[in-house]
Amino acid sequence: MRRPAPGCYDQAVELLGQRPHFRRQLAQKLARRGYAAEEIERTLDRLAEQGYLDDEQAARGFAAGRLAHDGEGRVRIEAELRRRGAAAGAVEAALAGLPHDELPAARRVAARWLARRGDASEHATRSAASGHGSRAEASKSERTGRSEVSEHARGGEGSEPAPRDLAPLARHLARKGFPAHVIVAVLSEQPGGEAAAAALEGDES
Repeated sequence: MRRPAPGCYDQAVELLGQRPHFRRQLAQKLARRGYAAEEIERTLDRLAEQGYLDDEQAARGFAAGRLAHDGEGRVRIEAELRRRGAAAGAVEAALAGLPHDELPAARRVAARWLARRGDASEHATRSAASGHGSRAEASKSERTGRSEVSEHARGGEGSEPAPRDLAPLARHLARKGFPAHVIVAVLSEQPGGEAAAAALEGDES
């Protein structure tokens, strides 16, 4: 026997039990499930009165999580909050609760990115050395491994990377939502990064 569809309130509670939602976001999901607009509004008002639906609280939790776990900057977090339907006041409150100085977060993101590139380069070098793939592929892997591991991971004598070597890092930080001045600061701290930072500053001016 087919189970009857849950009422609007029960459906909303089920959705909120899965994860926090913003009011507009939850309203859209309920509308897609066929509930009437008036019933949805009554349900949302009831949930808000009970403390189960709070845009500001949801926005603060979302922003803190994206900063801590995804390493995103304020610009990216704000865009994601608005895309998900957070109210304007909730977005402002969430951003106000984030650290004003984004440089430490950007440094952590850069360190993880460089570490992943170093691991991938070392793997490519080991594969080339063990004879896997064509001779051309092995040669290319060896060159890539030597370049990236020595320049980014070791940063030893005579291994300063060319400015273009840090361009992917700059793009990665920009996609994460960090502003240009923070990206410039991170690049300038990398071995050989002064020229890359200066080039980025020139592009922004």
